[in-house]
Amino acid sequence: MAQFDGNTPDGSPDGETYAKAGRHRFWTALMASIGAFCAVVAWLYAKELGISGQKAEITGVGVYGGENIFPVGFDGETFHIAERQFINIARSAQSEVTSIELAVPWPPPKLAFLTSDQRPARTLSLHDGLFISIQRRTSSVSAEERIKGIYPIYYDGAADTGPADLVRQGFRKGTVYEDQELYVGRSDAASAHYLCFLRDEHLAPALCRGERASGDRFTAVYRFHRSHLGDWQSIEDTLTDVLAQIRPPQGN
Repeated sequence: MAQFDGNTPDGSPDGETYAKAGRHRFWTALMASIGAFCAVVAWLYAKELGISGQKAEITGVGVYGGENIFPVGFDGETFHIAERQFINIARSAQSEVTSIELAVPWPPPKLAFLTSDQRPARTLSLHDGLFISIQRRTSSVSAEERIKGIYPIYYDGAADTGPADLVRQGFRKGTVYEDQELYVGRSDAASAHYLCFLRDEHLAPALCRGERASGDRFTAVYRFHRSHLGDWQSIEDTLTDVLAQIRPPQGN
């Protein structure tokens, strides 16, 4: 039988060579498509996080050892967000960042859990997390002004004692704060106050809401289940740590 080294007598490729060339073109096209898809996904992810085209140099932010930390641009400032704490970035119709949503487990996990990859923030139960929303400050009324001048209009009587040295105040029925309670305390970090729902409802856990200034232009609105009111001082300390980590001092 005559032997040919890849070509027919007239110089054209034989059938086997055609097959090899076709398979080569197929795999080349497939790999190129996968590469293009990955590039698009990476671009969209970077756009969502507000990451610039250059590698961000982040030092002094160590939420969990070895965890990825992403720079997020918000209203002219950069927030350094730990991957484990990240839930979402809310945007306006004009694609401007309106809030950064974070969460940490509560009660705090043990050390062994900190090194695991099994429970990211977005999977936390509303009963078992401290949920933090970084927002632009939109009100000029301080927490102290609300406690002294706004909430008392709706009180249902005298204050009494709440858990862990908190002062509890109820609200009258038929007011905007019906079925809620106000708890006020003082920690080393800040004056704390929480509006808490009285009971769990279907699909609506009884959460407590607090807020604290973060710099001159931002407010941290945070929520946790009322069953954790006794931990309020530890919650305030944790919030202080988180706010320090996501906005380290200039030069760090």
